Amino acid sequence: MGKARGAPGARGRKMLALVCINASNMACHSVYSVLASFFPQAAHAKGLTAEPIGLVFAIFAAVVFVSAPLAAPMLSQHGKRQIYVAGLATVSSATIAFAFADHIDNPTAYLWWCILLRCVQGFGSALEETAAYALIADIDPSAISFNLGVTEVSTGLGYMVGPAIGGFLFAQGGFALPFLLIGASLLPAILLVRAVVRDDRASMRVGDTAPDGAAADGADDDEGEPPAVPLLALVAQPQIAAAVAAAVLGNVDYAFLEPTLAGHVEEVASSPQAIGLLFSVISLTYTLSSPLVGWLSHRRRLGPRNVVIGGLCLGAVSFLIVGPSPLLGPLLGAELGAQHVSLRWLCFALVLFGLAEGMSMTPLLEDMMLSCSHMGKGAINSLSALMTSAFSLGQMIGPLLGAFLSPRLGFRWATTLVSAALLLLALTMAVLRHHSRAHRRFYCEFGACPGARRARRTKGARKGGAHATTELAGLTQTTDGHPRRPAARDDSESEDESDSGSDGDSDERVDATDETEAYARAKADERTRRPERREARASEDRGGPTPGQPRTPADVARPASAEWTVCA
Repeated sequence: MGKARGAPGARGRKMLALVCINASNMACHSVYSVLASFFPQAAHAKGLTAEPIGLVFAIFAAVVFVSAPLAAPMLSQHGKRQIYVAGLATVSSATIAFAFADHIDNPTAYLWWCILLRCVQGFGSALEETAAYALIADIDPSAISFNLGVTEVSTGLGYMVGPAIGGFLFAQGGFALPFLLIGASLLPAILLVRAVVRDDRASMRVGDTAPDGAAADGADDDEGEPPAVPLLALVAQPQIAAAVAAAVLGNVDYAFLEPTLAGHVEEVASSPQAIGLLFSVISLTYTLSSPLVGWLSHRRRLGPRNVVIGGLCLGAVSFLIVGPSPLLGPLLGAELGAQHVSLRWLCFALVLFGLAEGMSMTPLLEDMMLSCSHMGKGAINSLSALMTSAFSLGQMIGPLLGAFLSPRLGFRWATTLVSAALLLLALTMAVLRHHSRAHRRFYCEFGACPGARRARRTKGARKGGAHATTELAGLTQTTDGHPRRPAARDDSESEDESDSGSDGDSDERVDATDETEAYARAKADERTRRPERREARASEDRGGPTPGQPRTPADVARPASAEWTVCA
């Protein structure tokens, strides 16, 4: 099969590339949140009010939201690695230039200088993030789900460790030091990426096939990439729309605190270092909980959707305590009914919030992949742009919402409204999931449905491959795109399949959809060793056509069985 599949050098190069991309990705995204622990106070000293400060935070995400769809065509024109390096260089130069904003005394000039540089940072971040998803997917297509999940964690960590780093550096060297060090740290990352990640432009000129790095590392060399599914077609599905709403609101709640938390906790944490430590409580909890959350989302009795719903509910509770909400006064006594929550309750609420962010954000990509798996592999190529836009939209709305609601309603009622929105979304996602299962609409999680728990994992089913299937992130489905419940099969049928399936690596993969037909043909040519014998055996079992006769949708309507079987 693949000659470099087991080569230590290929595996080491893949691992080094993944580490390099994720480390630079985390540093690049820390630029967004580094301002949270000290910039509001510095801007107030320059004469700015809450609304302009919120605009400085929000304009970054607004530019990313607009630029992410525009960055996608640039990948095919100039190469993924080149766009990634260009994004890192843009973010680095704008961040270093931000250090000189403190020398501007005029409030209006100070505001416009900050807005301009945040726009440049946002454009560079859009290039970097869009190219990062594509590079991760090309490095090891066989582990795309895991690698993209790690990239999401590095992105979230970058957003969450920024305030702690910014507060510490601001206390040590003033306004300029955080920007100078973070901007300079991206420069060696650029050199590492150019040295480790292979240039894909040569393979693009040959025919837009798999990039050089993927082919050299033993990745599958496809005839071509399947066409991407339009973003509107993805969002039009209720299940994916609910996941997108969770991605938006999961970033709104964190970004809501960036311009507002520092002013609210002045009585218990007045210094930038203390405020940075409070934000680091969220990032530390998020980091420690992410592996556990990933494990829970794969449990057969949970699935990613249930974990996301639980995270939204936990986030709602944490926001009620951070306020503290006026609704908690009659329930929990005077301490939580005061205008400012005590330090111990605040830390407890932030720990809950970090856990809630991990639960509601980490499984989202997997949940989306499950919801759109019937649309073919091309849907995965669109999920990166959709996730980037959803995250950026939440990061844009959050600071504006916090700067608008807190002065008018007060911080306590503003956090209460955010908590109500989280609870409403959790209820909506639960209802959609129940409605989808009750009406046999497409949505399934690993083993979360009764039909999947009844699936028989037989040796013949694992080695079979007589039926045409499409595997997407561990999910098995029929080629007509419709989920099927596993049918009961007798022991003789399993024995026949076991006898005929002596080679477990020869699964025939045929995709009947127009979008992935070329991709499926390439897979079938590479992985099939004895297709005629298996086809004859499978045709006899199900009464279908003999080899050489055309297939009909009825011939491939039911999968024999699967390790994880799709059910309604």
